[in-house]
Amino acid sequence: MRSNLCSKNELGRDDTFKKEPFTRDMAALLSVQPSNIPAFLDFMKQRLLPKTASEVTDLEEKTATAFGMERRTLSHAYDVAYWCVSQFAPEHDAESDDPSTIADDLIALGLTDEKTKESLITILAGLKQIIQRDLLFELRKAAVLGKCFPKLLGASS
Repeated sequence: MRSNLCSKNELGRDDTFKKEPFTRDMAALLSVQPSNIPAFLDFMKQRLLPKTASEVTDLEEKTATAFGMERRTLSHAYDVAYWCVSQFAPEHDAESDDPSTIADDLIALGLTDEKTKESLITILAGLKQIIQRDLLFELRKAAVLGKCFPKLLGASS
């Protein structure tokens, strides 16, 4: 494996990796039509920002309807995209990975196929941009607030 994403995670280890849920979620992600990829990336940006449960439901329903897919399928696509975003975050395994290298590794592992490669590269590049550029300020702000203002976990008298 040439990518850190595949070599440093369960993806590259057959003995511990649960392939079926990942391939199901990856298939859902790659079911997003190429013309809808920019809208999906915008959905991801919006979905990653803090929202109430009802706001999340509304966003997912609107997006699923616009894409002509079931909300469950969109949820599976979100799951794997969210995991990828977390791996592209600063100081995480795939921070410096090239999306085309990840795509090649996923194909070599049999987790997707050659015909979806271009869409996958476009999606991965967009997800990487979301966390490393678009939401970087939000990520840093949350980290600073977490350090400066720890959450109250409980109080007793």
